[in-house]
Amino acid sequence: MDAPYLAVPVVRDGQLANYLFVSIRIEVAPGVDLWQTREKAHFLRDALVRASHANDLADPSDNNALNEARAIEVYRAAAIQALGAQAVGAISIVATYSSQGGGV
Repeated sequence: MDAPYLAVPVVRDGQLANYLFVSIRIEVAPGVDLWQTREKAHFLRDALVRASHANDLADPSDNNALNEARAIEVYRAAAIQALGAQAVGAISIVATYSSQGGGV
């Protein structure tokens, strides 16, 4: 399941410094009904957006970069909350863009 363009605020010293736009892919675990999982997509998106805003996911030394290890950890927890642990397989960062320019 793809979750494109999750807005990740970058806050430094209590001030909004930037936004990162992160696209992720969540693999549905083998043996799990893909269609039943897709019916929960709106709950998944909500959990991912909330997690993006509740956690510091930016690289501490670069306002234009994502801390990918931390982001995957946070997004995995959010996906498990929305879909259940048995449904969540691999999670990968597909792309990251900065509102100040640049992206991967």
